[in-house]
This record gives sequence, structure tokens and C-alpha cells, in this order.
Amino acid sequence: MNDLNITRLMEMGFSREDAMGALNQANNDLEKAISYLFGDIHSTDVPEQSVNDQQQLIKYEDTINISNPQDIPNFSELQSSSHDVQQDKGHGLPPPVPPKDNHNQNHNQPDQDAYTATLFNRKQFLENIHKGSAETFDVQSGGMELSDEDDDGSIYDKVANYTRIKSFPPVVLTQRSNYLENHIIPLLVILSQYDKFKSIFLTPEKTNYDYGYSDNWFKHDSDLYGNESKPAFIIELQRMLAFLLPQYSKRSYMSGQLFLRNLPNDLQYDIEHDRIDDLEDLIKKFYYVLHDNTFKEFPNDNISINSLVESTIESLSEKAKNDITVIPIDFESRSLNLFDTLTSLFWSDDETDEDSVGNVQFVNIAPVLTFQLNGDDDGFRVQPFRIDEYFYPEIFSNKYVSVIKEMSTKKRQLIKQRNSITQSIMNFNSFEGKPIKKIMNQSLEFLKGIDQKETDVETKNMIQDVGDLISNIQVKTTNLTNGLHELGAKNLEYDIKNYDNILNYINKHGNEEDRSLPPPKRYALTGIIASDVEYFYKIPSVKSGDNNDNDNIADWVHVTCFTTTDKKVVDFNIDYIQFSIVEDAIIEFTKDSRRQFIFIYIEEDSFNEKEEIEISNELKQFFATDNEVIEKLIKASRIYDESSDEETEDVNKENVPEQEDSHKEQETQEKQQSDQENDEQIEDVNLIDI
Repeated sequence: MNDLNITRLMEMGFSREDAMGALNQANNDLEKAISYLFGDIHSTDVPEQSVNDQQQLIKYEDTINISNPQDIPNFSELQSSSHDVQQDKGHGLPPPVPPKDNHNQNHNQPDQDAYTATLFNRKQFLENIHKGSAETFDVQSGGMELSDEDDDGSIYDKVANYTRIKSFPPVVLTQRSNYLENHIIPLLVILSQYDKFKSIFLTPEKTNYDYGYSDNWFKHDSDLYGNESKPAFIIELQRMLAFLLPQYSKRSYMSGQLFLRNLPNDLQYDIEHDRIDDLEDLIKKFYYVLHDNTFKEFPNDNISINSLVESTIESLSEKAKNDITVIPIDFESRSLNLFDTLTSLFWSDDETDEDSVGNVQFVNIAPVLTFQLNGDDDGFRVQPFRIDEYFYPEIFSNKYVSVIKEMSTKKRQLIKQRNSITQSIMNFNSFEGKPIKKIMNQSLEFLKGIDQKETDVETKNMIQDVGDLISNIQVKTTNLTNGLHELGAKNLEYDIKNYDNILNYINKHGNEEDRSLPPPKRYALTGIIASDVEYFYKIPSVKSGDNNDNDNIADWVHVTCFTTTDKKVVDFNIDYIQFSIVEDAIIEFTKDSRRQFIFIYIEEDSFNEKEEIEISNELKQFFATDNEVIEKLIKASRIYDESSDEETEDVNKENVPEQEDSHKEQETQEKQQSDQENDEQIEDVNLIDI
């Protein structure tokens, strides 16, 4: 199939699928394909098509009156739905089976020189997704569920795993899976990659509390409780954020239960009394209490939580503004990706609606945007959702609404011109549903078939006239088609459903009010919460950008927790992966309608901006004490192991003489038995001789 013909049809306003279908029906003949798309299906000598292929793309009024319209069957019910719904439950990402003795934290090391050799195996990853796993995988909650015999004790008793491995991030664990409040932990881990967020809580002046110390502070059952007179919520948040930094703690993992137990009372009350409806409601309320408690504790701070996470959306038709921290995307509102989804939510899908653009718009856009992709209670396979690694939300703001309107107006003008040219082409190709060109060709063949001797001057003139008419129709159709081609190219340029078109238009033209309008800020996807025990986040230290070499850098971390059948978290797994792996995972995950996700986007320049994070001596001393405890425990564990090895070796040495004596005694017995058998044989021979 000729790609040029496909492009020309697409430039005329047809979709790629329709263009390919028409060219296929017309044996790659562009003119016949155009006739087919204009509804003149009889002009192509092809077999009868299915009902789905006979959708009329451009409506026209038929001048033939039908006397019995009630007897015409309705084929619309036979049309296929927008997506094929199957009662086939999807599979999540099955992580590798965890090791028996330690958590899997030592493969896929992010060594810059060994990225190619140590990246997560993409082929194996996709095979695992499609074939599932021998272990039980919870499709709705994510994570890996292990059988009871695989549970070899608490991870907090494995002293050998206490020490943090260089270049690997620490992990904050929950006690059990499938609890709504657990999602706060991965949310904070993702936000902790953002220095501006950490700087709100971690400065020497803000971290001068008495943090106490207990040997089991990092466990689920920690007895390190905050004094009621102190802001326990802020203290435990600071302890967790400082723990996630690379320079203070040597511990590789901690429990998040101590932090969750010290959530503010109003949030705790809502959780305990089931007053939180869903994940969106939880995160909204958490952002609220986080802002409120931070403001109470640090009232003179220049930056607040709301300034980072709260955006404002305005509806002009309803004359209303709403401050919003979580942008929900209902299951029914999903499109192929985030941009297409927001295009439908902020603008109308109807390109002829002049009032659609700008009716709903961002008035203020926070540096952090939190999206919730909602699921459906019924489990069935749906069209997957493709995540955008980069996103330009300012396109939907009042700052750029004039640009979008300008492009939309020009596109509508082009549509009117295109419809006019299309109608002219139709008029040249058909009349009252009958193919003109075919009739003209048949007439010409008939006239030419008349005996030349009997052909009079009038008939010859008719042949000449019909031939000229066919040529004129061909020339005019070609010219009109070329005009459609030119309009199609401009039409694509003004298509506001495409990021690149909008960005290119802003760079070239700005808008009528401000021709020097700067390009919109780019937001980067920085975190995905797939469940309370599985999430992904981006490492800010790896430089991002348009360089193709960055495509092979494993700058994403995938964290998965392992649970027993009773949902107890017993182990975890960390992988450094490329974004393409993350993309494939989300595509597979979103095929299951039940699953919901949180996507965190952060303004890219702000995300990559580095700030020195410094804490007080009090908090430093806490981790210094803990590091000493870890070293002592590791040393004691090694001494115990060496002592056990020496005892085993001594026992083996003591057993060596006994084994040698036993061996000699056995050899003596065997020799005596052999001598006795020889004597008996000699005696038998002597008896025979006698």
C-alpha cells in the first residue's frame, strides 16, 4: 500500500484507518479510494463489503424518494462497539520470586557503565506479564502474594539486611496490604524526590525536636511514641523524610506504621470510621491536614504545601472556581492517554463548537499535579491507557486560551472550505447516487462501438464532446483534490488535539495579543501508585531531556512488596528500570477495568532544581545512634557466624580420629573374613583329593 496515498487522504481529513481501508478496497487507486470515501462505493469494482466498512463518512442528501422507508432494515445495531469488551481478567506485573534469606536489593545496580548489562530484562518482563506467575498475584491490589510456607519470618529479624546498599534507595514498608491509608507511604516516597517538598520540613531550624531513640524504632511494633505535647505527626514525617535521604541513615528499610499511627486526629477519625470514600478522598484530606499542620507548626514559612499541590480550575459557563489538589478522571472519561482525556474534559470533541475552548480552564497550576485514574467495579478487559512521560498542562490554562481559540477558528474555516471542495468533487463524481464517470465511460464505449462507416458527423461530435467532458471532469477533480491536499496540510497544522501542533504554533506565531508568548512549561511524570504495595518513581539525579541517549537510562525505580495469604508484608523487591518498561506495565495494568492509579506530575525545571537539604544536630544524632546500633548488630552477627563455623570445624576435627579407628577396625574385620573364606576353600579341596 502506497504511504503517499495514505498521507494524502489523511490530509483531506480522513483518519488513517479509513484511508487504509479505502485504498485496500480500491486496490491502491487514489481516485477510486476518494470516491469510496465520498460514498460512491459503486465506482470501485470490488466485492461487497461488510456492514462496518460501509459507514458513510460524508453525509449528502439523496434526491431519490423512497416510498417504503419503514421496510428498510436498521443496520446500526450491527456496528461494533468502540472497544471490544471481554470477560477476561487482566494480569498485573508479577515481580521476581523473592529470595529466601534476604530481600532482593542487589541486582540491577545503577552503575552508569553497566546500564546495558544490568537493565531489567524487557522481554522476560513482558513474557511474565502475559503468562502470569506460579505465585498468586492480586490484580486489584498489586504486589506478590506468597504461600505460608514461603514466609520464613519477619524481615525485621534479618540483621544481615539492615545495612543500606550503596546506590540503592531505602524503602518504607507497611505492615499489611489492602489498607487505604497505606497509599500515603508511596505518595510521600514519590514527593520526597522533590527537593522543594523536602525543604518545607527539613531545615536545621525546623528539625530541632527531641526525637528520642529506641532499638526497634524502625519496626511495626515500635515503642517509640511521641510526647503528646510535641507535634508527633511532624516529627515522624521528618524522621521518615530524613531516613529517605542518602547521607544520614545506613539502614535499608523501615516501617511506616509509626508515622501512620501519628496521623492527625481528624484524619485518623475519618479513617477509623470509614468516612473516606476512596483514594481520591484520602489524598485530598491528607494534603489538607499536611498543609494545616505544617502551617500551624511553621507559620512564617515562605512556602506552603498548598502552593505546591493546589491548582485552581474555572468554569466560565457556570461562573465558578474550584481549588483542587487531586484531578479525578472517571472511568467513563478515559481516553487513550492523559492529553486526549483532558482535551475531552476541558474542550469539546465537537470541532465546530466555537464556545468549547476556554469554557473550562486552569486559572492557576501548581508545580505538583496529582491525577487519579478511576476504575470500574466490574472486572473486564478494556482499552489500555498510555501514560505520557511529559505533559503541558498550561495549554489548558487561561494563559494560552487565546492561542487555542485562534487555532480552532482557523481550523473551522478550513473545514468549511474543505466541505465546499468535497461537495464539488462529489458533484463531479455522482448524481442522485449514480456514478457519473462510469456512465460517461460506458456511453463513450457505446458510441465508439458504432460502425465507423455508419457514424455520422453528429455522432463523432458526440464522441468528442463526451471525451472532452471526461477529461474536464478528471482535470477539475484533480485540481480539487490538490486543493484538498493543501487544505489538509494546513488542517493538521491547526489541529489542537496534538501537542506538537500547539507548541509549534506558539513558537511561530504566539497569539494575536502577544506574539512573543513563551512556550508552556513542561511537566514530567515522577511517580505512579499502582497499589499500596507497588509503585514507581523517577530519580531526579538522572538528567532528563530530548537526548535519545537518555532513553536507555534506568532512571525509574519499581518497588514491590511481598505479602503472605493473610496480607502481611514480609519482603520487598527493588528494580531500576527504563521508562519504556514502566509504560508497558501501565498499559498491561490498565487493561483491567477494576484497577485505579495515582499519577504524579511535577514541573520539570522545578523537579530537577537541586537544593541543599540540611537537618539539625538532634536529628543527625538520632541516625548516628542508629548507625552505631546497626554496626554492633552486624558485628555481633558476624562473630556469631564465625563462632558457629569454628565449632562446626572443631567437631569435625574431633570426629576424624574416631573415623580413622573405625575404618581400620573395619579393614581388619574384612581381612579376617577373607582369610577364613580362603581356609574353607582349601579344606574343601583337600577333602576332594582324599
